[in-house]
Amino acid sequence: MAVFDRKSNVPPEQFALDRTPLSIILAPRVDLARPGVVERHVSDGSTTAVVARDPERPEFGSLMMVFSDNPVALRQWVIADEAGGETTVILGEMRTGLALDDGLFSIAREIARLPAQLNR
Repeated sequence: MAVFDRKSNVPPEQFALDRTPLSIILAPRVDLARPGVVERHVSDGSTTAVVARDPERPEFGSLMMVFSDNPVALRQWVIADEAGGETTVILGEMRTGLALDDGLFSIAREIARLPAQLNR
């Protein structure tokens, strides 16, 4: 996983996916019913938020997923890292059934597109 901040003058930060809270939902076998994974959930009538953490590696932070209720859909997620920082991703209108080029998910390709001073 890589974090590209195009507004800064620093190279992208790279992290092994299994060292982030995203590994909870991107693992080959996702099991939110496993004891200790879901820390809490709350609903306000229109959204439901679920906070999850890998109980075997709690130091990697937590993942909050926010779902709309009708229709049920993932609307945002918040990653809380071990240092207390948070990254929020809010999803807009989604289109499904599209064919996407695998290159869209290539960290190496994105790094090559950076200005020379950041491409280290």
